[in-house]
Amino acid sequence: MKRRRALKGMISIVGGIGLTFFGYKLFNIYSTPSINKLSATSNKAIISELAAMVIPHTDVPGANEANICDTIIQLISNCADVQSINKFIDGLEELEQRTYDLYGTSFVKCTGEEKEKIMNYFESDSNSQNDLLNKVQIRLFGKPFFSTLKEYVSYAYCTSLVGAKDGLRYNYIPGKYEGCIAVNNPRSWATH
Repeated sequence: MKRRRALKGMISIVGGIGLTFFGYKLFNIYSTPSINKLSATSNKAIISELAAMVIPHTDVPGANEANICDTIIQLISNCADVQSINKFIDGLEELEQRTYDLYGTSFVKCTGEEKEKIMNYFESDSNSQNDLLNKVQIRLFGKPFFSTLKEYVSYAYCTSLVGAKDGLRYNYIPGKYEGCIAVNNPRSWATH
């Protein structure tokens, strides 16, 4: 009898601690995000470096030449849901903490090889092998930090002037715009 009672007590204590931790995490994720943290100068430098690692300068201009850091911050602040914003801010803090733990310096001051190792860690950490588990995590906690980063970096780069003209194929078609043209055969298409 004493063993059963002790076992029940231990299970209830461990369960209580687990539920408390889970509730704390949910509270942090669903609380109002601090956009000022995202716009801080140190975070802007980190976001610029991360963007340059996602789209580096090759024979075409990279993310730094497109100057997309402010666009990324605006996209995350205005277009992402609360969970994804909080997850992104927490991801930036975790990235900086991991960099200090491993190399004793900021992410911005690391070498290219060190930055690549850290980004590979976060990319592998963001995806689970189970698709159902990924969907549940995204629904409850928002998109992972690295997925949000790659999504908004590529969007900001492709919609920037430098990215659209020099990074992507840009075919300027000369001609004039005619807004109203009389249609000879007004019937619609039956199939595409």
